[in-house]
Amino acid sequence: MTQEIGCRRKLLIIDDEVDILELLKVRFEAVGYDVSIAMSGRSGIDIAMAKQPDVIILDIMMPGMDGFEVLKRLKDGASPVNNIPVIILSCSAEEKKSEKICRKIGAVDYMVKPCDAIKLIDRIDKIVDHQDCV
Repeated sequence: MTQEIGCRRKLLIIDDEVDILELLKVRFEAVGYDVSIAMSGRSGIDIAMAKQPDVIILDIMMPGMDGFEVLKRLKDGASPVNNIPVIILSCSAEEKKSEKICRKIGAVDYMVKPCDAIKLIDRIDKIVDHQDCV
């Protein structure tokens, strides 16, 4: 799906793998998303606060602040970004356990790397289709 003219959805991808960031950035920009990237949990939170994306894609296994902690901070009731949908994209060895924890914290979806970029785009399109475009 491509975005409506004048309605560029904002997407933030938080992942420490440069190849993943570059691949997803190119794919999502090709279908009309305004994509921001962050290579650490801390910078991801800062960018989320500053840019208020429509959707966040978040990796779990990152050095420093892992994705679980990032998700907790994003979904904190006092956070100004706690209503932004977060999709987890991870290669966690304990997939089922990680998915359960992430959904409990507030993630709307969980996908395993490597994932089909078209399926990921489709899932995000469905999320943003239910949001008003500003």
